[in-house]
Amino acid sequence: MIGIEIVRDESDEPIIVAPVRLPQGTLKVMAEIGFSEDGLLLDGLHVHGVGLGANDLGFHGLRRILREVLDELGIESAVVSGAVRTTGAGPGRLPRPLRITRHRGPARPAPRR
Repeated sequence: MIGIEIVRDESDEPIIVAPVRLPQGTLKVMAEIGFSEDGLLLDGLHVHGVGLGANDLGFHGLRRILREVLDELGIESAVVSGAVRTTGAGPGRLPRPLRITRHRGPARPAPRR
């Protein structure tokens, strides 16, 4: 289970700042937030781990967090556009947008023929 709280005195619409409390530490998130017919939009996403190592969450951990947010909000999908990287792998690089959809459980296997 995760906990998310928007820090109102650090946020200015449409940009939000929110700590995401996880069992292994806190992930501080900043992004321009919006909504479209397709779902949640997070543009210029910045993340900073407090008490988390560089690879403690990984790609799958971030997807899991986003899916929990989508479930909580009752939204089917999100498009995340990251900000230009300032550190880590490939500083100065703009990551490609990422589309996340709510997890619907395991898919049924294809019938055998």
